[in-house]
Amino acid sequence: MATTDKHLNALLDATARSIIAIDRQGQVTNISRRAKDRLNLFPGDSLATAFPDFWPPVNNILSGQSTQQTLSLQLVNAEFLVDINPLLLNNEICGAVCTLVDSLQLEAMTRNLPSFQTLSRELDTIIDSSSDGLFVCDAKRHPRQSGLGTDP
Repeated sequence: MATTDKHLNALLDATARSIIAIDRQGQVTNISRRAKDRLNLFPGDSLATAFPDFWPPVNNILSGQSTQQTLSLQLVNAEFLVDINPLLLNNEICGAVCTLVDSLQLEAMTRNLPSFQTLSRELDTIIDSSSDGLFVCDAKRHPRQSGLGTDP
């Protein structure tokens, strides 16, 4: 393996994201260790075969119909936010790069944002000052917070 290939692989493996690079035919050319581990995908694999539902938007990038896409990829054991961008060589599309962020990472990053923390404090104040019986539930209808002076 050439030094530049080793350097590229080290760079991909050092990122906190799952990264997949494909050629114009949809074959994986480079992939980060995180993506290999999470997706069980390897160089030479076909992205269209591995993720058939995910292939149409990637193919739109490869064909030049779209310049960038962000979408959600749901798997059995994980959910990702995926950015798909064309790879250009001499102003021609030679492939695409997919950057995947685990939804749990996104949630953790969001919780650290000052705007989220401010809104969370405001919500706590509203709930704590209410004399009504308020319950705040998550998407699965599980109570997360109540206005009854005690947590559910």
